[in-house]
Amino acid sequence: MIALERAVLAQVSDRAPCKTKTRRPLSPEALAEAERLRGLAAAADSAERVVINLDTYAAVADRSDTRGGTQRVSTSPAHMSEARRYSQLRAHLSYLKLNDAFDALPRVLDQARAENLSMTATLERLLEIEVEATESRRLAARERFACLPEPWTLSDFDFSAQRRVDEKLIRDLATLRFLDDASNVLFVGPPGVGKTMLSVALGRAAVDAGHRVYFTTAAELAAKCHKAALAGRWKTCMRFFAGPRLRRGTACLTPTS
Repeated sequence: MIALERAVLAQVSDRAPCKTKTRRPLSPEALAEAERLRGLAAAADSAERVVINLDTYAAVADRSDTRGGTQRVSTSPAHMSEARRYSQLRAHLSYLKLNDAFDALPRVLDQARAENLSMTATLERLLEIEVEATESRRLAARERFACLPEPWTLSDFDFSAQRRVDEKLIRDLATLRFLDDASNVLFVGPPGVGKTMLSVALGRAAVDAGHRVYFTTAAELAAKCHKAALAGRWKTCMRFFAGPRLRRGTACLTPTS
């Protein structure tokens, strides 16, 4: 321990601590350079001001980013490159869940370039594709809900084979005016005269017109109502049958009032 203490004390100096450096005067060369710089600043203040156009730098940066394979985020749409604008458009369509317009975008842009379409015409064509696809999906959903047994339409019915059927009355029913009046339509006749076919055809016309339709038979309707009453789900059952705009029973069309 004594040897260690002696070694430590040997390293300690008893000299006065270092003094801070004194400020040295500037050299004549430094003073001359400072005077030259001050002269340049005074001349710039008196000269005409130069405005730098930053748009040029933004355009050059866009071109450089494109060549380098990177994308630069621009805060101004006016400075956005075409590649960036196209990417943003696809992102907007995807965010809005316009999937059909998203898929059709390259094709529509090619058509616009080939046919020299205006911006309004191009946008209308793109949205038309989305609207048609949406209507097609809604029609398919209404068809599934309707549960129509056959894809019959009025054009499939042979009025010449059923002379007793009033074609003019059936054509008037096909306008679906009875839905606005909440009138019931009842087909009465012996088996095989086309009651079911006519009711299904009118139901199909209502589906195509955008109305919700539900097809059932009288026996099925009674069985479902009886089962719902026993299970304590009568109100739920009634809400279901009251939902469609048109309910089709055996040879009977019942609009929702």
